[in-house]
Amino acid sequence: MNKFIGSLARAFLALVLLSVPALASAQIKDPLPPPGKEPPPPARCNFLSVQIRVAPSESIWPPNHRPVMINASVEVKSDCRIIRSSVTASSSEGAGVISVMPTVLTNGSNRVTVTVEASRFGGGPGRTYSLSASATNSDGRTGNAGPEVIATVPHDRR
Repeated sequence: MNKFIGSLARAFLALVLLSVPALASAQIKDPLPPPGKEPPPPARCNFLSVQIRVAPSESIWPPNHRPVMINASVEVKSDCRIIRSSVTASSSEGAGVISVMPTVLTNGSNRVTVTVEASRFGGGPGRTYSLSASATNSDGRTGNAGPEVIATVPHDRR
C-alpha cells in the first residue's frame, strides 16, 4: 500500500512539474524511505535526577505572623527535555505556606523562593516547613526529591 501511495504521489508531482516549465528542473524526493531503510528510532534518555539544596534549615523567630522568604535551589539533570515539573512547599501544621516561586523547573539549577508565615500553633513542638520537587522528561522518566526541611518555627527559644 505504501509503495502504491508513494508511486501515485511521484506521478502526480511529475505531472505538476511538467506543466510548470520553471519547476521542471526540480528533483522529486520520495517522502517514504526505501524498504529496509527505516529511520532510526528516537534517542532514549539515560538519566533524570532531581535534588533540593538548602542551607541548614532556618529557625524563624519570633512567630509574629509576618511573611518570611526562604531561598533554596532545585537541581534538575536530564539528557532530555523536561516536559512536566512541580515544586511544592508544605507545613507540618497544614497552614502557613504563602507562595512558592517558580513552580515550574527547567533542566539545570533553579532558584526557588518560598514565602512562609512566621507562626505556629500554641501547643506542640512548633511548625516545620518542607520543600518537595518532581520532574518528568520527554522519555517519561520521573525524578522526585524531598520533602526536605527548609525552616522551622519552634514552640519556644529554649
